[in-house]
Amino acid sequence: MLMQSIMFQGSNKVIISGLKSLNSQTIHIAIDHCNNLLIKDVRITAPSESLNTDGINVQAPSGVTIRNNTIRTGDDCIAIGPGSRLLWMEKIACGPGHGISPTTSVYTVTLNLTAISTLYCNPSSLPPPLCSQSSPPSPQLEYYY
Repeated sequence: MLMQSIMFQGSNKVIISGLKSLNSQTIHIAIDHCNNLLIKDVRITAPSESLNTDGINVQAPSGVTIRNNTIRTGDDCIAIGPGSRLLWMEKIACGPGHGISPTTSVYTVTLNLTAISTLYCNPSSLPPPLCSQSSPPSPQLEYYY
């Protein structure tokens, strides 16, 4: 995982609320193998031309809720990594970057994401509320709108 402004790794029952992150060099908030985590009322900003400035990057979380956040970055608003399950996202304002995207890497063959849900997601740069950047598309993806 790339360097990040703040990282939660192997944490349980965490609430991140009211945080403001401005101009991170890479990932603003990284979530790695966490359970029962809530991210709410967070404001993330980076220049639209900045590369690799994911707002929130989740890797193998379980029971994560991302609610009522504004994410304005040059890359993914929310990058969803392999092993993610029981991830709920609602009331997300994001753009101008890539929106909410499953991520792949040279180390990942399939994403194996389950129960990924979005509600009231409004990316300013993309028509659909969820875009998949996986190539080829993975049959393991389950999206609920």
